[in-house]
Amino acid sequence: MAPKARKLRGQGRGSRATEAGARVWLAGGAIAAAVALVACVRRRSAAPPLAASPLRADYLSGFELEETLTREEAAFTQGLCIDDSGALWESVGHYGRSAVRQLVRAPPSSGAAPAALRVGASVPLADELFGEGLACLPDGQLLQLTWREGLGLQYATRPALALARARALRGEFRSPAPAGAGAPARPREMWGVAFLPSAGADGGGVLVASNGSSLLLHLHARSLRLLRAVRVVDAALGLAIEGLNELEVVEGEVWANVYPMWQRTHSACVARIWPDDGRVLGWVDLTALARTERAAVTDAYNNVLNGIAYNHTAPEPPPRAAGGADGGGARRHRPLLVTGKNWGAAYRIQLAPHAAAQAGSTAAGAAHVRRVCGLYAG
Repeated sequence: MAPKARKLRGQGRGSRATEAGARVWLAGGAIAAAVALVACVRRRSAAPPLAASPLRADYLSGFELEETLTREEAAFTQGLCIDDSGALWESVGHYGRSAVRQLVRAPPSSGAAPAALRVGASVPLADELFGEGLACLPDGQLLQLTWREGLGLQYATRPALALARARALRGEFRSPAPAGAGAPARPREMWGVAFLPSAGADGGGVLVASNGSSLLLHLHARSLRLLRAVRVVDAALGLAIEGLNELEVVEGEVWANVYPMWQRTHSACVARIWPDDGRVLGWVDLTALARTERAAVTDAYNNVLNGIAYNHTAPEPPPRAAGGADGGGARRHRPLLVTGKNWGAAYRIQLAPHAAAQAGSTAAGAAHVRRVCGLYAG
C-alpha cells in the first residue's frame, strides 16, 4: 500500500507512455456489491487440512532466521512473489519510481558476507502510476495492481520481461468509510493480490485481493470478475482485521501483511487466513525483524513490513535435526521470504514455536498479538 497521506506523491522524472492492451483487468461492480456479497458467503468451509501441511498449527508462531539476503538497491516494496520457475519478482511503488523487476541472487562478496539480491530485468511504470500488489500467475505471467489509478498491468516474463496489457478497470476497490463521525470518504484503492491455485470451479484458480479494509476479495482468475468477498475476522481477538495489505498464498492459506493506515497504526505481524471464509488461523510475529530494520528509521510508517514470497514449487526440505525447538523429525516448509518497504534486506525464515504461547495456547498467543501487533481495535 502507499505511504501515509502526507507523503503520497514523489517527484516525477518525465512522462513515459503506458502501453495499452485489449483486456479489462477488473470486471464487476463497485465495492458496495462486494460488501453485499459478504452476507451471501457460501456455507462455512471445513477446517483447513493443517495435519497435511508442513506449516505449524499454532495460533502464534515465531520464526527461525535461515538466511539474510542484503538488498543492493532498497525499494518501496509493494508486492513480492516467486513464479513457477523459482524466479523472484517485486512490485515497487511511489510516483515516478514505480516498477516491476526481477530480483536475482548474487553470490557473497566474501566468505563472511551474506548473499545479496540485485536487480535484474526491470520495467518502469509511467510517472503517474503508483505500483501496488503483485501476483505470479501460471505460465510466467505477472499481474500488478496500481494504487488509485484504476489500472491493472499484466506482464509476460518469457522470453523477457515486458508489459503485455494495461487497461482501465471497470470495478472499484472502494474501502469502507473510516470510523468516526464526519470522517472523509476514502478514495478507491487497490492494495494486494495473490493467485490461489486450483480453487476455481474450472480448476484454474482464483485471485485474492485486498483494498486496505478487512475484506478479502475473490476474483475469477481469467475474467477477473468479482466472485465474492469475505470479511477477515479473528475469533480469538474478537476483531475484524483492518488494513489487509500485501498478500501471498502459502500452502493453501492466505498470508497478509497488515497495515491499518487509515487507523494510524502499522503491524509487524502477518495474519494467516483461511480464504474460503476469512477465518484468521493465526499470526506470525516478525517484530524482531522490523526492529532490526527500523533501528535507523525516523519514518516508521514508510518502512513497514511488506512483502511475502513463498516458493511453492520447491521441494519440501528435510525434517529438522534432533535437538531443535521442535525436537527431531519435525517437518519444515518450503522457502519463505519476507521484506519491507525500504528495507535493507530480505529474510528467509522458517516458522518456529513462540515463547509467548506456552504449549501452543491460543489465549496466551492472542494476548501477545493484542500487545505487540499494532492492530486496530476500534
